[in-house]
Amino acid sequence: MICGRYYLGLDHMDEIAPIRREVFGKEQGWSDDILFDETDETAVQAVVYKDINRTIPVGVGRLHVLTAEGDFKIGRIAVKQEERGQGYGDFIVRMLVDKGLLMGADRVLVGAQPHAIPFYEKIGFRSIGETYTEAGIVHTVMEIRQNTICKACQGHH
Repeated sequence: MICGRYYLGLDHMDEIAPIRREVFGKEQGWSDDILFDETDETAVQAVVYKDINRTIPVGVGRLHVLTAEGDFKIGRIAVKQEERGQGYGDFIVRMLVDKGLLMGADRVLVGAQPHAIPFYEKIGFRSIGETYTEAGIVHTVMEIRQNTICKACQGHH
C-alpha cells in the first residue's frame, strides 16, 4: 500500500535529501547547489513511503507558489531506481497537484525532462511550448489547469 505525507519547508530533509542525491546526483550528475535551493525553505514537500508505517521512503517531490496569479510549480520528483514502475511517481505528482489546487492554484506547472513527458501527459499535463535548461538538461514546461480537471471530472459523474 502506497502511503504519502506532506511536509513544509526543510522538515524531513533527512528522508528527502538521500533520494534526490541518488536520482539527480548519482544518476544525472546534478550538484548539491542545484538539488537544494532556497525554494525548499517554503515549499510543500511530499514523501511517499513503501509501507503504511512510513519507515521506508521511496519517492519525493515538491510544490511551490510560482506567481501571485495562481501558478504553482511541482518539481524535484524522484523515485528510487529499484522502486520505479510501481506507481510511486504517479502518486507523488497527483498528491502535489491536488495540494496545489487545494491551495488555490489556477494551474500547476512542471518542467519535464524529455523522457518524462509521456508520464506527465498520462496524468493530464500538456506542453505549453516553453523550454529551459537546468543542470545541462532541456526541460519542457507542462501545465495542468483547474478548469481542465473539473471538466474531466464532471464527465465521469
